[in-house]
Amino acid sequence: MGEYAECPQTVSAVSAVRGWGGVDKSAPMWAKWFVDRGFAIFPLAPETKKAVVKEWQRYSTTPLSDEEKTKYLKMVEEGYNYAVPGGQKGLVILDFEDKEILKTWLGETALNELCSKTLCVDTVHGGVHVYVTADEMPDHKFNPVFVKENKGIADLQSFNSYVVGPGSCIKHEFCESGKCALKGQDIVTCYTPYNNNKEIGKVDLKGLLEFLGEKGKKLGIGLSASVKAWLFGEKSIEGAKESEDLGKLKKELTKYDSGKSTEKIKEELCKDKDKLVREVVCQGRTYADIGIDRSRGDWRLIVYLMRHGVTDPDKILKLLPVDSKAKKTKNGALRSISRIHSEKRGQLPKNTYS
Repeated sequence: MGEYAECPQTVSAVSAVRGWGGVDKSAPMWAKWFVDRGFAIFPLAPETKKAVVKEWQRYSTTPLSDEEKTKYLKMVEEGYNYAVPGGQKGLVILDFEDKEILKTWLGETALNELCSKTLCVDTVHGGVHVYVTADEMPDHKFNPVFVKENKGIADLQSFNSYVVGPGSCIKHEFCESGKCALKGQDIVTCYTPYNNNKEIGKVDLKGLLEFLGEKGKKLGIGLSASVKAWLFGEKSIEGAKESEDLGKLKKELTKYDSGKSTEKIKEELCKDKDKLVREVVCQGRTYADIGIDRSRGDWRLIVYLMRHGVTDPDKILKLLPVDSKAKKTKNGALRSISRIHSEKRGQLPKNTYS
Protein backbone atom coordinates (compact mmCIF):
# COMPACT_ATOMS: atom_id res chain seq x y z
CA MET A 1 0.00 0.00 0.00
CA GLY A 2 3.03 2.33 0.52
CA GLU A 3 1.93 5.96 0.90
CA TYR A 4 -1.72 4.91 0.91
CA ALA A 5 -1.48 2.69 3.98
CA GLU A 6 -3.51 5.13 6.05
CA CYS A 7 -6.25 5.67 3.44
CA PRO A 8 -9.72 4.82 4.79
CA GLN A 9 -11.05 1.40 4.03
CA THR A 10 -14.04 1.10 1.73
CA VAL A 11 -17.32 0.40 3.50
CA SER A 12 -20.78 -0.16 2.11
CA ALA A 13 -23.26 2.71 1.94
CA VAL A 14 -25.51 0.87 4.38
CA SER A 15 -22.87 0.27 7.01
CA ALA A 16 -21.56 3.83 6.80
CA VAL A 17 -24.03 5.05 9.39
CA ARG A 18 -22.90 6.74 12.54
CA GLY A 19 -23.92 4.91 15.63
CA TRP A 20 -23.08 1.43 14.29
CA GLY A 21 -19.40 1.65 15.18
CA GLY A 22 -18.87 5.00 16.86
CA VAL A 23 -18.06 8.30 15.16
CA ASP A 24 -16.96 7.89 11.55
CA LYS A 25 -13.15 8.27 11.34
CA SER A 26 -12.64 8.31 7.56
CA ALA A 27 -13.39 12.00 6.87
CA PRO A 28 -10.11 13.31 8.41
CA MET A 29 -8.08 10.71 6.49
CA TRP A 30 -9.75 11.49 3.18
CA ALA A 31 -9.53 15.24 3.75
CA LYS A 32 -5.77 14.85 4.32
CA TRP A 33 -5.59 12.60 1.24
CA PHE A 34 -6.88 15.45 -0.91
CA VAL A 35 -4.70 18.09 0.74
CA ASP A 36 -1.58 15.93 0.38
CA ARG A 37 -2.23 15.78 -3.38
CA GLY A 38 -2.47 19.53 -3.73
CA PHE A 39 -6.27 19.86 -3.73
CA ALA A 40 -8.05 22.50 -1.68
CA ILE A 41 -10.84 21.53 0.69
CA PHE A 42 -12.97 23.68 2.99
CA PRO A 43 -15.19 22.83 5.99
CA LEU A 44 -18.94 22.32 5.98
CA ALA A 45 -21.20 22.42 9.03
CA PRO A 46 -21.32 19.05 10.85
CA GLU A 47 -23.72 16.53 9.29
CA THR A 48 -24.78 19.00 6.55
CA LYS A 49 -23.69 20.27 3.12
CA LYS A 50 -23.56 23.93 4.22
CA ALA A 51 -20.30 25.82 3.79
CA VAL A 52 -19.00 27.59 6.90
CA VAL A 53 -16.36 29.55 4.95
CA LYS A 54 -17.22 32.79 3.16
CA GLU A 55 -16.24 33.19 -0.48
CA TRP A 56 -15.37 29.49 -0.76
CA GLN A 57 -15.50 29.86 -4.56
CA ARG A 58 -11.91 31.13 -4.46
CA TYR A 59 -10.71 27.58 -3.82
CA SER A 60 -11.60 26.63 -7.40
CA THR A 61 -8.53 28.61 -8.43
CA THR A 62 -6.51 29.34 -5.27
CA PRO A 63 -4.57 26.69 -3.29
CA LEU A 64 -4.87 26.49 0.47
CA SER A 65 -2.30 28.36 2.52
CA ASP A 66 -0.36 26.37 5.12
CA GLU A 67 -2.46 28.04 7.81
CA GLU A 68 -5.71 27.06 6.07
CA LYS A 69 -4.53 23.46 5.64
CA THR A 70 -3.88 23.13 9.36
CA LYS A 71 -7.09 24.91 10.37
CA TYR A 72 -9.44 23.07 8.00
CA LEU A 73 -8.00 19.61 8.68
CA LYS A 74 -8.37 20.23 12.42
CA MET A 75 -12.00 21.24 11.92
CA VAL A 76 -12.68 18.00 10.04
CA GLU A 77 -11.04 16.04 12.87
CA GLU A 78 -13.43 17.82 15.26
CA GLY A 79 -16.48 16.61 13.35
CA TYR A 80 -17.02 19.09 10.53
CA ASN A 81 -17.79 17.78 7.06
CA TYR A 82 -15.68 19.06 4.19
CA ALA A 83 -16.16 19.98 0.55
CA VAL A 84 -14.01 19.43 -2.54
CA PRO A 85 -14.42 22.31 -5.03
CA GLY A 86 -14.29 21.70 -8.77
CA GLY A 87 -12.11 23.57 -11.23
CA GLN A 88 -8.86 23.37 -9.25
CA LYS A 89 -6.04 21.44 -10.94
CA GLY A 90 -8.44 20.57 -13.79
CA LEU A 91 -10.82 18.73 -11.43
CA VAL A 92 -14.43 18.03 -12.38
CA ILE A 93 -16.87 15.72 -10.65
CA LEU A 94 -19.62 13.84 -12.46
CA ASP A 95 -22.50 13.74 -10.00
CA PHE A 96 -24.88 10.88 -10.89
CA GLU A 97 -28.16 10.81 -8.96
CA ASP A 98 -28.87 7.06 -9.11
CA LYS A 99 -26.22 4.34 -9.05
CA GLU A 100 -28.63 1.67 -10.27
CA ILE A 101 -29.51 3.73 -13.36
CA LEU A 102 -25.79 4.29 -13.92
CA LYS A 103 -25.16 0.52 -13.76
CA THR A 104 -27.85 -0.09 -16.36
CA TRP A 105 -26.57 2.82 -18.46
CA LEU A 106 -22.90 1.82 -18.52
CA GLY A 107 -23.09 -1.80 -17.46
CA GLU A 108 -21.78 -2.81 -14.06
CA THR A 109 -18.55 -4.18 -15.54
CA ALA A 110 -17.82 -0.90 -17.34
CA LEU A 111 -18.65 1.12 -14.21
CA ASN A 112 -16.28 -1.04 -12.15
CA GLU A 113 -13.57 -0.55 -14.77
CA LEU A 114 -14.07 3.23 -14.75
CA CYS A 115 -13.91 3.33 -10.97
CA SER A 116 -10.75 1.21 -10.97
CA LYS A 117 -9.03 4.06 -12.84
CA THR A 118 -10.40 7.06 -10.96
CA LEU A 119 -11.94 7.89 -7.60
CA CYS A 120 -15.65 7.09 -7.33
CA VAL A 121 -17.73 7.72 -4.21
CA ASP A 122 -21.18 6.43 -3.24
CA THR A 123 -23.34 9.35 -2.18
CA VAL A 124 -25.76 9.52 0.74
CA HIS A 125 -28.76 9.63 -1.61
CA GLY A 126 -27.94 6.54 -3.69
CA GLY A 127 -25.85 8.19 -6.41
CA VAL A 128 -22.19 8.20 -7.41
CA HIS A 129 -19.55 10.94 -7.60
CA VAL A 130 -16.90 10.30 -10.27
CA TYR A 131 -13.79 12.48 -9.80
CA VAL A 132 -11.64 13.12 -12.90
CA THR A 133 -9.19 15.74 -14.14
CA ALA A 134 -9.09 17.13 -17.67
CA ASP A 135 -7.05 19.58 -19.73
CA GLU A 136 -10.19 20.99 -21.37
CA MET A 137 -13.09 21.68 -19.04
CA PRO A 138 -16.06 24.08 -18.82
CA ASP A 139 -15.66 27.30 -16.84
CA HIS A 140 -18.88 26.63 -14.94
CA LYS A 141 -20.92 23.70 -13.68
CA PHE A 142 -23.59 21.98 -15.77
CA ASN A 143 -26.78 21.40 -13.84
CA PRO A 144 -27.79 19.10 -15.42
CA VAL A 145 -25.22 17.45 -17.67
CA PHE A 146 -27.54 14.54 -18.60
CA VAL A 147 -31.33 14.41 -18.82
CA LYS A 148 -33.99 11.75 -19.11
CA GLU A 149 -37.62 12.63 -19.91
CA ASN A 150 -36.67 16.32 -19.55
CA LYS A 151 -35.44 15.79 -15.98
CA GLY A 152 -31.84 16.07 -14.82
CA ILE A 153 -30.24 12.80 -13.74
CA ALA A 154 -26.61 13.94 -13.42
CA ASP A 155 -24.67 17.18 -12.89
CA LEU A 156 -21.10 18.19 -13.69
CA GLN A 157 -19.36 20.12 -10.92
CA SER A 158 -16.66 22.47 -12.16
CA PHE A 159 -15.53 25.99 -11.19
CA ASN A 160 -17.50 27.67 -8.37
CA SER A 161 -19.26 24.47 -7.30
CA TYR A 162 -18.39 21.62 -4.96
CA VAL A 163 -19.26 18.14 -3.77
CA VAL A 164 -19.23 16.81 -0.23
CA GLY A 165 -16.04 14.82 0.26
CA PRO A 166 -15.77 11.09 1.05
CA GLY A 167 -16.03 10.24 4.74
CA SER A 168 -18.39 13.16 5.40
CA CYS A 169 -21.78 12.25 6.83
CA ILE A 170 -25.25 13.76 6.46
CA LYS A 171 -28.02 13.76 9.05
CA HIS A 172 -31.19 13.43 6.98
CA GLU A 173 -33.19 15.32 9.54
CA PHE A 174 -31.51 18.41 8.05
CA CYS A 175 -32.00 17.41 4.40
CA GLU A 176 -33.22 20.23 2.17
CA SER A 177 -33.41 18.19 -1.04
CA GLY A 178 -36.85 17.08 -2.18
CA LYS A 179 -35.16 13.95 -3.60
CA CYS A 180 -34.03 12.80 -0.14
CA ALA A 181 -35.93 9.59 0.67
CA LEU A 182 -34.91 9.88 4.34
CA LYS A 183 -35.76 13.57 4.66
CA GLY A 184 -36.72 14.59 8.19
CA GLN A 185 -35.56 11.30 9.74
CA ASP A 186 -32.96 11.05 12.50
CA ILE A 187 -30.64 8.92 10.36
CA VAL A 188 -27.04 9.66 9.41
CA THR A 189 -25.37 8.17 6.31
CA CYS A 190 -21.95 8.85 4.85
CA TYR A 191 -20.17 9.37 1.54
CA THR A 192 -18.13 6.20 1.01
CA PRO A 193 -15.56 5.15 -1.61
CA TYR A 194 -17.01 2.92 -4.35
CA ASN A 195 -13.98 0.61 -4.20
CA ASN A 196 -10.34 0.62 -3.12
CA ASN A 197 -9.06 2.89 -5.91
CA LYS A 198 -6.84 5.68 -4.57
CA GLU A 199 -6.19 7.82 -7.63
CA ILE A 200 -8.00 10.52 -9.60
CA GLY A 201 -7.60 9.72 -13.27
CA LYS A 202 -7.17 12.12 -16.18
CA VAL A 203 -9.64 11.92 -19.08
CA ASP A 204 -10.63 13.53 -22.34
CA LEU A 205 -13.74 15.09 -20.80
CA LYS A 206 -15.48 15.94 -24.05
CA GLY A 207 -14.85 12.44 -25.36
CA LEU A 208 -16.17 10.91 -22.14
CA LEU A 209 -19.35 12.99 -22.22
CA GLU A 210 -19.97 12.14 -25.88
CA PHE A 211 -19.43 8.45 -25.10
CA LEU A 212 -21.87 8.56 -22.18
CA GLY A 213 -24.37 10.41 -24.36
CA GLU A 214 -24.24 7.69 -27.02
CA LYS A 215 -24.48 4.91 -24.42
CA GLY A 216 -27.50 6.57 -22.83
CA LYS A 217 -29.61 6.80 -26.00
CA LYS A 218 -31.07 3.32 -25.59
CA LEU A 219 -32.43 4.39 -22.19
CA GLY A 220 -33.72 7.76 -23.35
CA ILE A 221 -30.78 9.53 -21.67
CA GLY A 222 -29.18 12.45 -23.47
CA LEU A 223 -26.86 15.41 -23.06
CA SER A 224 -28.46 18.64 -21.88
CA ALA A 225 -28.71 21.52 -24.36
CA SER A 226 -26.05 23.57 -22.55
CA VAL A 227 -23.60 20.66 -22.66
CA LYS A 228 -24.25 20.11 -26.38
CA ALA A 229 -23.48 23.77 -26.96
CA TRP A 230 -20.17 23.39 -25.10
CA LEU A 231 -19.28 20.17 -26.94
CA PHE A 232 -20.38 20.98 -30.46
CA GLY A 233 -21.03 24.73 -30.65
CA GLU A 234 -24.30 26.59 -31.14
CA LYS A 235 -24.54 25.98 -34.91
CA SER A 236 -24.25 22.24 -34.42
CA ILE A 237 -26.99 22.37 -31.80
CA GLU A 238 -29.28 24.17 -34.20
CA GLY A 239 -28.51 21.57 -36.86
CA ALA A 240 -29.15 18.71 -34.44
CA LYS A 241 -32.45 20.29 -33.37
CA GLU A 242 -33.51 20.71 -37.01
CA SER A 243 -32.64 17.08 -37.80
CA GLU A 244 -34.62 15.95 -34.77
CA ASP A 245 -37.64 18.04 -35.80
CA LEU A 246 -37.46 16.83 -39.41
CA GLY A 247 -37.21 13.24 -38.20
CA LYS A 248 -40.38 13.66 -36.17
CA LEU A 249 -42.15 15.28 -39.14
CA LYS A 250 -41.13 12.44 -41.47
CA LYS A 251 -42.43 9.83 -39.04
CA GLU A 252 -45.73 11.69 -38.72
CA LEU A 253 -46.16 12.19 -42.48
CA THR A 254 -45.38 8.56 -43.29
CA LYS A 255 -48.12 7.51 -40.89
CA TYR A 256 -50.73 9.26 -43.06
CA ASP A 257 -49.46 8.01 -46.44
CA SER A 258 -51.92 6.04 -48.60
CA GLY A 259 -49.51 3.11 -48.67
CA LYS A 260 -49.64 2.77 -52.45
CA SER A 261 -46.50 1.98 -54.45
CA THR A 262 -44.83 4.64 -56.59
CA GLU A 263 -45.93 2.79 -59.74
CA LYS A 264 -49.57 2.67 -58.60
CA ILE A 265 -49.46 6.37 -57.70
CA LYS A 266 -48.12 7.23 -61.18
CA GLU A 267 -50.81 5.11 -62.82
CA GLU A 268 -53.56 6.96 -60.99
CA LEU A 269 -52.06 10.45 -61.32
CA CYS A 270 -51.52 10.08 -65.05
CA LYS A 271 -55.27 9.88 -65.52
CA ASP A 272 -55.50 13.41 -64.13
CA LYS A 273 -55.70 16.44 -66.42
CA ASP A 274 -53.22 18.57 -64.43
CA LYS A 275 -50.62 19.70 -67.01
CA LEU A 276 -47.68 19.93 -64.60
CA VAL A 277 -48.33 16.46 -63.16
CA ARG A 278 -48.81 14.91 -66.60
CA GLU A 279 -45.60 16.38 -68.03
CA VAL A 280 -43.31 15.89 -65.01
CA VAL A 281 -44.61 12.74 -63.28
CA CYS A 282 -45.91 10.87 -66.34
CA GLN A 283 -43.67 12.05 -69.17
CA GLY A 284 -40.50 12.47 -67.08
CA ARG A 285 -39.84 16.04 -68.21
CA THR A 286 -37.81 18.46 -66.09
CA TYR A 287 -38.78 21.89 -64.84
CA ALA A 288 -36.29 23.33 -67.34
CA ASP A 289 -38.04 21.48 -70.18
CA ILE A 290 -41.37 23.08 -69.40
CA GLY A 291 -39.98 26.47 -68.35
CA ILE A 292 -41.05 26.60 -64.70
CA ASP A 293 -39.08 27.85 -61.70
CA ARG A 294 -37.76 24.94 -59.61
CA SER A 295 -39.01 26.25 -56.28
CA ARG A 296 -42.45 27.00 -57.71
CA GLY A 297 -42.56 23.61 -59.40
CA ASP A 298 -41.64 21.75 -56.20
CA TRP A 299 -44.22 23.68 -54.25
CA ARG A 300 -47.06 22.90 -56.67
CA LEU A 301 -46.15 19.23 -57.09
CA ILE A 302 -45.65 18.53 -53.38
CA VAL A 303 -48.97 20.15 -52.45
CA TYR A 304 -50.71 18.21 -55.24
CA LEU A 305 -49.18 14.89 -54.18
CA MET A 306 -50.04 15.39 -50.52
CA ARG A 307 -53.63 16.25 -51.39
CA HIS A 308 -53.79 12.93 -53.22
CA GLY A 309 -52.61 10.87 -50.25
CA VAL A 310 -48.87 10.82 -51.00
CA THR A 311 -47.30 12.03 -47.75
CA ASP A 312 -44.26 9.75 -47.47
CA PRO A 313 -41.30 12.11 -48.15
CA ASP A 314 -39.29 9.32 -49.80
CA LYS A 315 -42.07 8.66 -52.33
CA ILE A 316 -42.50 12.36 -53.00
CA LEU A 317 -38.78 12.67 -53.73
CA LYS A 318 -38.98 9.83 -56.28
CA LEU A 319 -41.85 11.54 -58.09
CA LEU A 320 -40.08 14.90 -58.40
CA PRO A 321 -37.99 15.64 -61.54
CA VAL A 322 -34.21 15.32 -61.62
CA ASP A 323 -33.75 19.10 -61.49
CA SER A 324 -35.97 19.45 -58.42
CA LYS A 325 -34.50 21.81 -55.85
CA ALA A 326 -35.56 19.40 -53.09
CA LYS A 327 -33.22 16.75 -54.54
CA LYS A 328 -30.14 18.96 -54.31
CA THR A 329 -29.76 19.07 -50.52
CA LYS A 330 -29.97 16.63 -47.65
CA ASN A 331 -33.54 16.49 -46.32
CA GLY A 332 -34.55 18.85 -49.12
CA ALA A 333 -37.97 17.24 -49.57
CA LEU A 334 -38.62 17.33 -45.84
CA ARG A 335 -37.62 20.98 -45.62
CA SER A 336 -39.99 21.83 -48.48
CA ILE A 337 -42.78 19.86 -46.84
CA SER A 338 -42.05 21.57 -43.54
CA ARG A 339 -42.47 24.99 -45.13
CA ILE A 340 -45.72 23.89 -46.76
CA HIS A 341 -46.79 22.41 -43.45
CA SER A 342 -46.36 25.83 -41.83
CA GLU A 343 -47.91 27.97 -44.57
CA LYS A 344 -50.77 25.81 -45.81
CA ARG A 345 -51.87 24.11 -42.59
CA GLY A 346 -55.66 24.03 -42.54
CA GLN A 347 -55.90 24.18 -46.35
CA LEU A 348 -54.95 20.55 -46.92
CA PRO A 349 -57.13 17.56 -46.06
CA LYS A 350 -57.56 17.11 -42.30
CA ASN A 351 -56.01 13.67 -42.30
CA THR A 352 -52.82 14.99 -43.94
CA TYR A 353 -51.44 16.17 -40.59
CA SER A 354 -51.90 15.20 -37.01
